[in-house]
Amino acid sequence: MFEVKRITNVNWENSIVRATLDLIVLPHGIVLKDCMLKEAEHGFFVTSPSKKLKTPWTNPKTGKTHEYQDLAFFPAEIRPELERIVMEAYDPDGASQTSAPPAVKAKTLQDLEEEVPF
Repeated sequence: MFEVKRITNVNWENSIVRATLDLIVLPHGIVLKDCMLKEAEHGFFVTSPSKKLKTPWTNPKTGKTHEYQDLAFFPAEIRPELERIVMEAYDPDGASQTSAPPAVKAKTLQDLEEEVPF
C-alpha cells in the first residue's frame, strides 16, 4: 500500500517532528512529499504534507486556532499499516535513508483502457 521513498531525521528545537519523508502510494506510484513522523505522549504517528493558511481559522467548539491545512488525508483504517511501514524505515540514530523507487512499467493508453471497469 505504501513504500517509504526517502526519510530524513530532523532535530528541530522544541518540536515533536522526528523525521520528514516521502511516501509512494502503491500500486499507482503517486508520491506524497514532505510527510512527517512525529512523536507525542502516546507514541509515533505520521502526518500528511500541509500548507500554511493565509488566514488562520478558529474552531468554535474547541477554540483551537488552525494555521495549517493538510494536503492529504490518511483514513483511520490505513494508519496502523502506514505507521508500521514508516517505523520499519525509521532509524532514530541515522541521518537519512532512501530506497530506490519501485520499478514501474510505463502504461500505454491501451493498458489504461483495458483497466477501466466499464
